Amino acid sequence: SSSSSSSSEAVAFAPLRDSPESKLFVNIMEARNLKASDVGGSSDPFVVVKVGDKMLQTSVQRRSLNPVWNETFIIPGASLAELYQQTLEISVRDKDYGLTGKVTGDEVLGTLKVPLSRIAIGEEIDLWFELEGPEAAGRPRGQLHMVLQLEGPFRTEFKVLEKLGYFVAGVTDKVINTTGGAASAATPYAVNKYTIVALVPIVVGVVAAAPLLTVAFTVGLPLLLPFIIIGVLVIAMVTIIASALALSSKPSRTRAMKMVSPLLNRLRDTPVGQQILYQTGPRPGLESMLDTFVPPDQKYNRLYMSITIDIIGGSSYLLPLIGEVGDLAWAPMQALLVNAMFRRSSKYAAYFSFAEEILPFTDIIPTATLAWLRMYGPEVYDELKAKLVERRQARIAQNASPEITSAAS
Repeated sequence: SSSSSSSSEAVAFAPLRDSPESKLFVNIMEARNLKASDVGGSSDPFVVVKVGDKMLQTSVQRRSLNPVWNETFIIPGASLAELYQQTLEISVRDKDYGLTGKVTGDEVLGTLKVPLSRIAIGEEIDLWFELEGPEAAGRPRGQLHMVLQLEGPFRTEFKVLEKLGYFVAGVTDKVINTTGGAASAATPYAVNKYTIVALVPIVVGVVAAAPLLTVAFTVGLPLLLPFIIIGVLVIAMVTIIASALALSSKPSRTRAMKMVSPLLNRLRDTPVGQQILYQTGPRPGLESMLDTFVPPDQKYNRLYMSITIDIIGGSSYLLPLIGEVGDLAWAPMQALLVNAMFRRSSKYAAYFSFAEEILPFTDIIPTATLAWLRMYGPEVYDELKAKLVERRQARIAQNASPEITSAAS
């Protein structure tokens, strides 16, 4: 255990760190209030660091109960998955020199264990740790100050996303800088009082010819339809590209980072998030991911997820035939989500969800929302009932207060 801990919900997001090599940095800083082991009321402490089959030790600090080392060890791992499963074992010992000054043995002053899976990868952990003794449980054995940092590589998919994000951001900044400068230079010539005056007759002519244009458009619609479709597609593509550029601009990226910072901090600071981002071994299951990012006690967030799942499943009605084909892909995904969210309360909900989605004309059934009602309905009912009782008691007390006041007078 440690005497202090860092908050898992930081206000600002600290960037995630990707390292090509997997290694553990252990900086043994200092200790305090160690056990006096020698006859003179002091000790000659040193620290043994052990991870797996690797064992290292600090120098010996003679006659001190508050020694300072500030020694750093780098422990490499064949892979991050191997390191992540290990435990950092620390042993603070006293070097016994005997009456002649020769080393006669070691005495354990205190120990501690830190599972590396509890260390946020890429983040520096600077803490005082409580030492435990081999005797007299609960007896103070002093504290050890260490700085730990575990490093390792991202999973392949996140490396690709990171590179893609930097590429898009770079291209966007260049395009915006180029087009922004050109637009600023052309604005005085394109927008002034002379161009506005020149537009007046054009606007008047279009308004006057509106009836004729309407008739021509109606009569020639079959001929114009292909051009209309092409025009709509071009406008849609231009809109999508412009929107993508706008959303990828520096101000938009800053706003987006503020919005997703809580999620990114959760990825960085939780074991499940670490397993999603880094090559720590097998990927976490869908149920553990949901329990981490949308815990079961966040019932209304799970309600929003359930409604979203049902809306996606029912959207096939907007695209007849094509939507039903899409159900073949969505049905197993919906079943997995429903199973991960509600398996504890409705073990058959996933099967019903799959059947409802895969069969034609049954998408209207809100399976996920019904499963939510089964799991959280009684709890919500009790909450509403308690609130109604509380309001009723408040009204009774409010109505009774004038009578009490008049009786007292």
